[in-house]
Amino acid sequence: MQSILRLIAISVSILFIVGCVSIIPLRNINDKVIEQNLIEEQVKEAIHSGIESAGWTIEKEEPGKILASYSVRVHTVAVNIRYTKSDYSINYAYSNNMKIHCSDKEKAKGVMITKWPEESCGGADPQLIHAAYEKWVGNLISEIDATFGLTDT
Repeated sequence: MQSILRLIAISVSILFIVGCVSIIPLRNINDKVIEQNLIEEQVKEAIHSGIESAGWTIEKEEPGKILASYSVRVHTVAVNIRYTKSDYSINYAYSNNMKIHCSDKEKAKGVMITKWPEESCGGADPQLIHAAYEKWVGNLISEIDATFGLTDT
């Protein structure tokens, strides 16, 4: 009986550790330089191509800004892509079911937000998010950079 309780305790500890590891700081990408001499329309077309190649969807578009989203099963993330003829930025817009935390302090208390911006961090971006966010956004950046002939991210 004692060995069963020990096994359960170890299993719960492992699940807790794995769960904690899957939460990372949310990073935005600001002013990533486009080295080619392009006009803004060419930058927009290249970003469109990268979005499509990465499997993302354009939700909304206005001059110099694209809202793009990516969904896997019940998880959704969205980013604002702002661009000029010389650079682009990718910033968190919203997400669903991505284990968002407003701060390390709230994470320690177990406070987690599943929908954004319906539930918010006082108007600020969340500080922590599921690690899949970085993977998906990293893939988007790689695909966009590939359209510009860039290889480093």
